[in-house]
Amino acid sequence: MSHRLGICAALADGTSTLENNLDCADTRRTAGVLAAAGAVVLAKGKGACGARKLEIMGIPLGKGNPLYSNDIQGFSCCVGDSGTTCRFLTPVLAAIGISGTRFHVFGSERMDERPIEPLLKVLQQQGCQFEFLGREWHTPFIIIANGINGGRIEIDCADTNQYLSGLLLAAPLAKTPVTIFPTGRRIASWKYVLLTLDAMEMFGVKVVVSTRRKLLDEWAPIDWRKMEEMPKPGYIKFDISPSTYKPSKVSCDADWSTASYFLAAGALGPMSVQVEGLDKASLQGDRVITQILKKMGATIVTDEVCVTAKPASAGELCGVEWDMSSYPDLVPTVAVLGAIAYSGPTKLYGVEHLELKESNRIQAIIQELDRIGATAKMENGTLIIQQLNNIQRANLRNTSVFFSAHNDHRLAMSLSLLELIGITVKLDNTDCVAKSFPQFWEQWDKIRQLMATK
Repeated sequence: MSHRLGICAALADGTSTLENNLDCADTRRTAGVLAAAGAVVLAKGKGACGARKLEIMGIPLGKGNPLYSNDIQGFSCCVGDSGTTCRFLTPVLAAIGISGTRFHVFGSERMDERPIEPLLKVLQQQGCQFEFLGREWHTPFIIIANGINGGRIEIDCADTNQYLSGLLLAAPLAKTPVTIFPTGRRIASWKYVLLTLDAMEMFGVKVVVSTRRKLLDEWAPIDWRKMEEMPKPGYIKFDISPSTYKPSKVSCDADWSTASYFLAAGALGPMSVQVEGLDKASLQGDRVITQILKKMGATIVTDEVCVTAKPASAGELCGVEWDMSSYPDLVPTVAVLGAIAYSGPTKLYGVEHLELKESNRIQAIIQELDRIGATAKMENGTLIIQQLNNIQRANLRNTSVFFSAHNDHRLAMSLSLLELIGITVKLDNTDCVAKSFPQFWEQWDKIRQLMATK
């Protein structure tokens, strides 16, 4: 959510305040690109778990921005490993540019491999030009921006919802009203789109979401906050009129993805774990972790202050079957739990798009679970994990196992759960957690201290 709120604040006409902003490598990449484009981003102290307060003075848009002169050769926009930064801000940069403003977008080697072609082709149709500095339709590239025209936009969201979110964030700046029609076989991880709509609304921009039951039916506006399922492409559209983002004072929700590792630790035991500050009514899809852990046998208790995860009553988690197509960040965590559950197997559906994450996350999970003797495989878009048997579990206790994090923050944090069955986890790269949660190991030490008392 911090990415979205920061972008909306940078596009607002005035100064906004963001409380509880997630401070990590990815959000700093987004802030850096926004600053390069003319926003003023000021950090105003830190809160719990490294969160910080930001004041953001919006980019002077149009000819009011002195940066957009013909004397400027271009702006350097480093997105690092952050796919979110790249896919959200490429449309935004295209929208704010005038008279051929040049933005040089580049990132890590892994970023150069990740897909962005459908988004760039849409922006090309909207009047942008691109100069590719390496592989065509991949980073690095130069955007030659003249604003975006508006009108009908079709975008294939089967691999990532971030194309849609980026276009939504940019759409209010278009020259004419925009109607976005998702295409493809699905909208991947669609619940994240709701966070984008929520952020835009906080800054005064309304998106009209309409659906229809049949292809020939009339479109009918809906309350997107009440959507339990995302209609298939062809049955939903998003209408955005030219609008001005308004300055606002907002607070970012505590991150359920970050909390999932600690709630999983409580479910695994031997001790309960409490996580404070989570919004139980949040639009974040990853709050589904509480339902998944319950299904695996854990006890989840919520009150006004915290969410508590307690071990299964019999002390043994069981495997689970779950459609994870909307919860990609939870897949490594649930996969690790499935491998060390006492019954199984665990089947995670709709996960094929995880091959396009910071690592080939599916292959990475399979490889790393193999190091402890757990069998995992992909079949028709489903990740199937066969749990360890009792002899394997016993033989692993008090052993050291070397793992590769594959430079993937989610995988590194998930593998730490293996410590709870007596494995000393040795990672080739512990620093990769800085991408989303630099304070992870500091907080994980609290789990280790609890284990030492049991």
